Amino acid sequence: MRNIFLILIFCTIKLCSFAQINPLKVYFLRVSLKNAPFKSLTLLDYNLDLHQNVLIKGKSIGSFNWEFKIPDSVVENSENMILIVPDKDTIINAYHQIKFISKIKNNEISLVNIGIQDEINYIEAEYKQQILFENENVSAYLGLADSVVLGNLVNNEFFLSLKNDSSDITIRSKSPYYSWFYNNNQANEISYSDYLSSYLIHAKNYPNSKYLISSLARNLNKYKNRQDILNIYQNFSKKNRDSKWGKRIELFLSSKIENILFMDLATGREESILRDFSEYKLVIFSASWCIPCIKEIPLLKKLYADLGKEINFTFVSLDYEKDVKKFQEILDKNKIPWRSLYAYKNLDFVRDFFSINSIPHSLLIHADGNIDVIDVRKEEIQKKLYSLVEQ
Repeated sequence: MRNIFLILIFCTIKLCSFAQINPLKVYFLRVSLKNAPFKSLTLLDYNLDLHQNVLIKGKSIGSFNWEFKIPDSVVENSENMILIVPDKDTIINAYHQIKFISKIKNNEISLVNIGIQDEINYIEAEYKQQILFENENVSAYLGLADSVVLGNLVNNEFFLSLKNDSSDITIRSKSPYYSWFYNNNQANEISYSDYLSSYLIHAKNYPNSKYLISSLARNLNKYKNRQDILNIYQNFSKKNRDSKWGKRIELFLSSKIENILFMDLATGREESILRDFSEYKLVIFSASWCIPCIKEIPLLKKLYADLGKEINFTFVSLDYEKDVKKFQEILDKNKIPWRSLYAYKNLDFVRDFFSINSIPHSLLIHADGNIDVIDVRKEEIQKKLYSLVEQ
């Protein structure tokens, strides 16, 4: 009996020691929104990689002030957080989100997404105005993932008060479209090399920024070559390089597309996307649960009827194994004539390698191996595809 008692004491001590060594880390976000026209605030994490939404209610800590406690599991996996008003506005039948406005070098910058960089994070802003948008996708505000629910959306705009620091909100304000190669000021055209220079400077100035490295990892296919990515990546800190985002970038830099295999259920074999030697290949990443993907099918069938002899079409399903049958039913119902592959054996690897943040996600692969990320729903992209065949 005495031995059993000693064993229980020993186990209790070991468990306590383990809990002290590996405590559950909690991050804090403290938000001050002066003159806000609402009394409650919620943090919404819409995680595109994990196809899920997480809602964290803010605790009121005074007039126009809220505090959020965020588990490290959420912080580690997400860079897509927004602030919303949790209660639906029944008067105008709308949902409310927070939009921040800042001025950097006389340029007005708009921000909706925020992130968690430090153990304690601060956002300070003052109310400006409300703007109503109709027929927007409000599914995220209902806690729904992989859905489309149309409704009214109100942007509550606030002027940001920024400090000269390396906080997440400051870095986002300085480069809100990092690695997007996108300029919201169309009057000021920026070259590819100018974008690269600015991205390199930010990586050097903020090597510990989780926002910067995650943005790089999410937009790898927008760079012209891997050397440009490497030149930027090597400036990040070891902590960032050891993160999930760093591993995604290293995977992209080290792997070759022809060595990545997918299951072809029609043949029962694993096959590469680059099975044939067509000059152009159109690879469409899709899934049974993706409504925009299903709506895209009639357009794809028209493009295939016109271009299928010159451009090799391939579907890649990102369904889990349990949902493969649903995707096959969609193929049968729509009489899809082109090859379909399945990534269920290694979904995380595929998402990381091809830098897939949302679907439908389409790649135009050239004979020389260069890859363009395209959206076939855009009219200018359709014209480009037709022009390739006419050459």
